[in-house]
Amino acid sequence: MNSQTTLAATLAIGASVAMTDLACSCSSGAQQVAESTVGGYTAPQDPSQEELALFRHTYKGAISLTPMSVATQVVNGTNYSYVCQDKAGHKYRVVIHQELPCNGGEAKVMSVDKY
Repeated sequence: MNSQTTLAATLAIGASVAMTDLACSCSSGAQQVAESTVGGYTAPQDPSQEELALFRHTYKGAISLTPMSVATQVVNGTNYSYVCQDKAGHKYRVVIHQELPCNGGEAKVMSVDKY
């Protein structure tokens, strides 16, 4: 096999392997996200205690919102897409991006839209 054939075979094998683990090697260790769809959001689910704490710590909007569900997207960090409800029953989507720990781990609100 020549180098072009070897490269083509390597790319074909790499393209056919399902990507289920993403990792960021940091000085503090590796963060792994299992069973993620690269580029897509997970199915919405009830927020975990950690996801609720992230929302409360990061969202400081004028409207009081309660998260009802959350979906996540692995990018250069993680996007959290919360479906929230205000006291009047109106729904909003709040997207929070949290950087990878090796990039500082900062979380910030990216958007708030009526849902």
